[in-house]
Amino acid sequence: MNPKETTEMTRIIRRMRDEGGYTILLVEHKMNLVGEISDRVVVLDYGQKIAEGSYGEVVADPQVRRAGTSVVKILGEAQSCNRDLVGSGFGYAPGRVMTNAHVVAGVSSLSIEVDGDQLDAEVVLFDPDLDVAVLAVDGLDVPALRFDGSGGSGDGGAVLGYPENGPFDAQPARIRDEQRLRSPDIYDDSSSVREVFSVRSTVRPGNSGGPLVSDAGRVYGVVFAASVTDVSTGYALTADQVSQRAATGRGADDPVSTGECA
Repeated sequence: MNPKETTEMTRIIRRMRDEGGYTILLVEHKMNLVGEISDRVVVLDYGQKIAEGSYGEVVADPQVRRAGTSVVKILGEAQSCNRDLVGSGFGYAPGRVMTNAHVVAGVSSLSIEVDGDQLDAEVVLFDPDLDVAVLAVDGLDVPALRFDGSGGSGDGGAVLGYPENGPFDAQPARIRDEQRLRSPDIYDDSSSVREVFSVRSTVRPGNSGGPLVSDAGRVYGVVFAASVTDVSTGYALTADQVSQRAATGRGADDPVSTGECA
């Protein structure tokens, strides 16, 4: 459904529930729609129940919510292509934020937003092959998330970020599979092998660069794409795949080029 159809469907279901007194079974992958109208949510993965409760209970696990305090919105301006860039990222070390390279490619000015405040940021690591970037942010005061390389098929958690330049959002997630994919770089100029998770969750524009976290609030991976054929599938670089770049970025201080817009 397009946004207009989703709004109309929401109105119809609410009217049937509130005025007609009907109990309605809704099977839907768009979790923002589910959250707006559902009294109780059951999350299935290929027929297996992985979570149940109110929408708030499903996404409000205390450790997941604590992890959310480390997630930031990334705002950039790329004058060379006359484009505003928006994405997500997360603090993983003092003064350091990890995100995707395509989120900051070609930026001429860059900031992060946390708790309504904006802080200037500089890119100190930029890897267009892996699609990873690290930002240095003076004055950053968020808990540092830890990476967890133990994630695998069947493990649950949440996708955290600021989709569509909106407010903070947490979506239930489950790792479907780990894959080694030969993928193009962010400019489609070359390719390399990436270790990625395919994830059952709702991933929208703006989630790029945000973390896929475990139930314990640790980083299983870095979200970088949504499936173009399945609205309930997204993709994340594994923690093991990005760990070396994270270590390099932790010790990097000098600004680096972010190339052209992707």
